[in-house]
Amino acid sequence: MGIPGTPFIGLGHNQYISWAATTGGPDCADVYELDINPDNPLQYKYDGEWRDIQTEVTVIRVKTKDGFTEVKRTIERSHYGPIQERIGNKGYAFKLAYAEEVLLAEQMFKINKARNLNEFIAALSMCQMMPQNMMCATIEGDIYYARTGRVPVRPDGYDWDYPVPGNTKATEWLGIHPHEDLIQITNPEQGFMQNCNISPGTMMPNSPFTPDKYPSYIYNDDQHHSNPRGRSALRLLGEAEKMTEDQAKQIALNTMADGFQVWQSALKKAYETHSKSYKNLKEAADLIVNWNGRLDSDEEAPALYRFWRRECSKLPAKPSISEEAALKSLSVNDQRSLLKALKTAKEYLTEKFGTFRVAWGEAVRLKRGDKTWPVSGGSFSNGVNTLRAAGGHFSKETGITTINRGQSCTMVVILSDPIRSFSILPWGQSDDPESIHFADQAESLFSKSTFKSTYFDKDELLQNLESTTELFVPDEIK
Repeated sequence: MGIPGTPFIGLGHNQYISWAATTGGPDCADVYELDINPDNPLQYKYDGEWRDIQTEVTVIRVKTKDGFTEVKRTIERSHYGPIQERIGNKGYAFKLAYAEEVLLAEQMFKINKARNLNEFIAALSMCQMMPQNMMCATIEGDIYYARTGRVPVRPDGYDWDYPVPGNTKATEWLGIHPHEDLIQITNPEQGFMQNCNISPGTMMPNSPFTPDKYPSYIYNDDQHHSNPRGRSALRLLGEAEKMTEDQAKQIALNTMADGFQVWQSALKKAYETHSKSYKNLKEAADLIVNWNGRLDSDEEAPALYRFWRRECSKLPAKPSISEEAALKSLSVNDQRSLLKALKTAKEYLTEKFGTFRVAWGEAVRLKRGDKTWPVSGGSFSNGVNTLRAAGGHFSKETGITTINRGQSCTMVVILSDPIRSFSILPWGQSDDPESIHFADQAESLFSKSTFKSTYFDKDELLQNLESTTELFVPDEIK
């Protein structure tokens, strides 16, 4: 994976280390509330004096059906940064820690060239990377996490979650936190870590990262914040005492729905109580209750489960199902609501597909050009989520979801010496519809939940060449 605008690897590995990142991190920007001069709208007050607002006109070329048109916009700037909005005699300016920074490419170059953990940390210490949860592993056996970002040192006494006064130097930043101030850990005793856009507090069992140890804008999350993928990763990694290559691949593509057992128990209890009134739901209820919880392309239960969960969320009196309630005491109204939702879901699938026993891969498809393929896994609303993320566009007309987001650059890296890696792309390496690589991975890999080698080893690469290009390098630059 590469970051647009930089010629280096953003997520991946070299011969010595592997690194990855997920969205999340410290707070790296603020909003300042400006007092605008009522007699001169191009001035704002700062420490008792009026300062001029700088203006510039930018021209944006906009494509239209007849070609292009030019749209002019005036940009206003304070010394904090651009003024995004005015309300009466107030202006709101953004201050961005990255506004004047230009060294991201250099930092990525140093990460790409790092030969060990110390060199990787030294590269991160440039603090040019956008807020991210960065993780690294080395062939020497080290693992490392840092909640990285370019974080301003903020003066005490203000709530930085809201606009702060911009009419005084008392709210000015006091510099940038060095990397050492940020959340990080090397070789945690748990032996593993994971992050799926979640809090440092839920990255590993008994996480040592608690908010009381850091400024709130550095922690910048709820300690217990997680999500279905994070919970699944924590469970799967915790169960694997010694990770094999096959186990790693299976975890990366795991299709087990998060928390499905709670809903199975709730439905079983509801149907056992009201079976006489809902005899025609026995087969549908049994399908979900006896399901293994996996969103595999050939499974018939998950499609019904998904639309049942969707109907539950639309009910006027939404069933309140916690684990305790599902296992011990559902109200009569909640039980009936679950069964009514199941009846609606069954009828919906029957209308769209001719049966409610629809294979998951018939209802969830990967599309490239005019071809489609079944997909296992998924990330959908109403709690239907697996570690293998795959979401998309749902068609009300057909009931089919076309996958267009989720796992975009899945990779498994084996930190052996020499290092080995395996990857899978949703479609193919080429965007050219005429290329044989336009959709080859979609059909033979992604749809079948199968990895390929990255051919990182030179000898392996040379054995799998399709073509060669010879470059002429002038002697003076050799």
